[in-house]
Amino acid sequence: RRDRNDGDMIKIVCRDASRFIGAVLDECAGAVAMSATMEPFDFYRDLLGFDPGRTEELSVPSPFPVANRLVLNLPDVDTTWRRRAAHHDSVARWIARLAPVGRNALVLFPSYLYLRDVEGRLFAPGHRVIVQRQESSADAQREVLEALAGDEPCIVLAVLGGIFAEGVDYPGDMLSQVVVVSPGLPQFNTERELLKQYYQEAYGHGFSYAYLIPGLTRVVQAAGRLIRSEDDRGVIILIGKRFQDSRHFRYLPTEWTGGDPESLLLEDPEFTVHRFFDEG
Repeated sequence: RRDRNDGDMIKIVCRDASRFIGAVLDECAGAVAMSATMEPFDFYRDLLGFDPGRTEELSVPSPFPVANRLVLNLPDVDTTWRRRAAHHDSVARWIARLAPVGRNALVLFPSYLYLRDVEGRLFAPGHRVIVQRQESSADAQREVLEALAGDEPCIVLAVLGGIFAEGVDYPGDMLSQVVVVSPGLPQFNTERELLKQYYQEAYGHGFSYAYLIPGLTRVVQAAGRLIRSEDDRGVIILIGKRFQDSRHFRYLPTEWTGGDPESLLLEDPEFTVHRFFDEG
């Protein structure tokens, strides 16, 4: 393709490293792959090159008290690309209504464009609103973490897969709520479609391996920022009706849902969320 200076550019992408990783694993007497987000096992086994014939799987539940976590879904919002513009106001209102009084919240979007569209509609007078920009650096991350450790309650608007959603801890009372807007599937483009085609030919799971699983894994990783110890308490809010769809729902942790998507639906989300914090 052409770059900004009208020069030719070739992009090389590793679509599947399993053959190379598998060759190394085959020479090992044993290997352990461990992560808080390694399900579904088939996906990671295939793409990491583990031999199905000599691979065993183990899933263990969270050791933290279930009562310390509230998970809910707001299905009245359509976050699909074609319909989301009609629901920007609803997303902004829900963020403001459910923001924990006197506490911090992290709100995550699938893209900067979606974030900016909702940012302009958000009115949350009880909180300082901090926004991640595309040029945000490690210095910006440090400034946000310092703000979260301060006395003024904050709402941080950021993107899934970014510096505030992965690889960062929010110890103590720095974070009380994570809101994920949309399942966060990767952007539709030529590269992703080529991956989808390859995964379909190689594994028979083109759309799941290229879009669904990476998107829902980001959701789980982001929500995992919230409960990091047995003393942490917090609320995970999933905005969007697609979280009720079986294709998306099945990739959420069973410990969140008990296997029933309707368990995430609350008759009065605002009352329940605020009561949860009042009781804590």
